[in-house]
Amino acid sequence: MTTDAELRGLLLDCLRLWDIAGAVTATADGLRVETATAACTIRRGPAPTRWFLATPTRTRPSPSIVALLSALRRALGADPGIRARIGAGAGIGLR
Repeated sequence: MTTDAELRGLLLDCLRLWDIAGAVTATADGLRVETATAACTIRRGPAPTRWFLATPTRTRPSPSIVALLSALRRALGADPGIRARIGAGAGIGLR
């Protein structure tokens, strides 16, 4: 199981990777992620929904940390990353 401290560290690393200035703080309800343009709260949920991501407009269930990070990235308006391509033609256009 991921501890709150580990998740907070991961979220801070993701903000740096996504080139978004922000803070991650512990609250009574979970972890709060704040940037200049958005604020989200992450809290634990029961299986199979391990996490809930709450934005000002909606609350999304997430079954995994990967799904949570994808939803958070979209909620914060981060640019999508480069997708890995596997198979024939995978190296075309990459430098």
